[in-house]
This record gives sequence, C-alpha cells and structure tokens, in this order.
Amino acid sequence: MNKPFTEKVRQQIERFQKQDFLTLEAEVARKRITWVRQNRPYGSGRNLISPRQAFDLLFFDYMGLSREDLPVVLETDQEITWLSMNKCPTLEACKTLNLDTRLVCRAVFETPTQAFLNELDPQLKFVRSYEAIRPYAGHCQESIIRVGMEDDKLLSSLTILPFQPEDQVEVKRLILSGLGEHWGKIDPNKNPDLDEISTNYTGAAFLVARWKNRIVGTGALVPRPDEKAEVVRMSVAVDMRRKRIGRIILDQLVLRARTAGFRQLILETTVTWQEVIEFYLRYGFHITHYQDGDVYFALTLDD
Repeated sequence: MNKPFTEKVRQQIERFQKQDFLTLEAEVARKRITWVRQNRPYGSGRNLISPRQAFDLLFFDYMGLSREDLPVVLETDQEITWLSMNKCPTLEACKTLNLDTRLVCRAVFETPTQAFLNELDPQLKFVRSYEAIRPYAGHCQESIIRVGMEDDKLLSSLTILPFQPEDQVEVKRLILSGLGEHWGKIDPNKNPDLDEISTNYTGAAFLVARWKNRIVGTGALVPRPDEKAEVVRMSVAVDMRRKRIGRIILDQLVLRARTAGFRQLILETTVTWQEVIEFYLRYGFHITHYQDGDVYFALTLDD
C-alpha cells in the first residue's frame, strides 16, 4: 500500500536531518540499480532503448508517478524533455528545512538517476535544468538524451576560456559561418562588433570553447541596465552541434552572471531559427515578446 504523501515528506525530512548527502546518494543509487537488475523490462543484458522507454521506466514503472504530472514538451528519437509537476517529498522537505533544491537534487539524486540509465543503456544521459527547478520555477525541467561514446570523450577534453586577442580570426570566422548557414548570405555591415572583439566587448565575458586546439563554440555575456545581462554571440561549429557544447557554454555564462550579481538574463534570436528557440526554451528561458521578426527571451536568476 502506498504511503500517504505527508508520511513520505516526514521520512524525507528525517533522512536529510540524520544522513549526509553522500550516504543518501549511495542509498538511492543502490535502490535504483537493484530495481533495474531485478526487473530487466527489456530482457537480459544491456539493450539499446529509446529515451522515451527510459523515461517511462524511471518515472512510471519504478517511481509510480502519473503521466499527467510529467508533461512531455519535446520528443525526438534521441531526446525527451519533460516538466515535472508532481507532488514531491524532496521539494517539501527542502522547503521545511530551508535547503536549496538545486544543491540537494544535484548532490543526492543526479548520480543515482544516471546510474539507473546506465543500467539500461550507457549512452543515455540525464540532464536537469538548474535554472528551471522548483521552488524557483513552477516546474522542474529535465531531459534524457542519447549521446555517443565519442561525445563523452569529446567533452572530457573540451575547455571553456575567456577570449584572447589571438582568437580573433577564428572566432569571427566561426560566428559568421553559422550566420551564413542560417541566412544563406552574410551582410558585412551587420556584424561590426566582430571586427575587434577585445575592444568591442570590453566589460563583457566573452567565452571560447576549444577542442583539440580548435575553437568550436562561443558565447558572450554583456552587462545591461537594471541588473540584467544579455547573452549574445552563442555559436557552435556545424559539425560539433548536438554534443552539449552550447549548453556547457551557457552554463558558464549563467554561472558568471550569478557571480556578478545579475538578476536576469535576456537574449534574442530570429523567429525562423526554430532549433535555437527550442534550445533556449529547454534550458529554462521564457519568451517575453516578439518584435520585427525576432523573438525575445528572459531567464530570472534567483538567489
């Protein structure tokens, strides 16, 4: 018989009070791994299963949650993204104990969730947006994506560093190449900021992603009035997309924005760049308005 929700909250509060996070993490991981090994819903051994199948197994078969509480907002063969709005004992326990869910969920539950997926298929990766997580948002936004083993190796050797003058030519070429791919042509008069990046981005954080001595991504954070900062010049090399590089760059920009004391991030892109729009929505940004063929986003940075 299922325990009443209030009892689950009480037990979670007790766990947080009596056990450290490492102990809790190991306990949760052991339970999840044991369940997969005992049930093996797709036969013996590790099998190639879809993100949707893994999602169903974790939340409905194992956790017993309701589909109505986890609406799917994006689904492809390689990825599924949903919004968790279920009654959550961990959320209520954190609110009672004045704990930060961003810290608790990362420390206690992220590795066990990945361990569950590893038992199903090592190429499945769990991703949680720590900008869209309760109680700082109305839902928790999470994803399961499929990545190749080569992608993991790539990311392990990826570096994110501030722009240096010697990066000028390669960075400009990368960004203009991405714009040319989307628009079909490049208007040289519309990108004067790329001519002298060191000068034009004084006071900004302009980051460069480098892999094997090659620049494969960029992103910048520009201070704006009213405790806001604007994300600009996000770009990833064509052959390096869908490998989480853009997300890693954006994570670094968000971290810098928090550290600098900004309260909100803003950005814009063209309404026809659907893949980019979906990327920012998955990350936790929301659309504020449309104007002159562009779509504008915002992301509130809570304390």
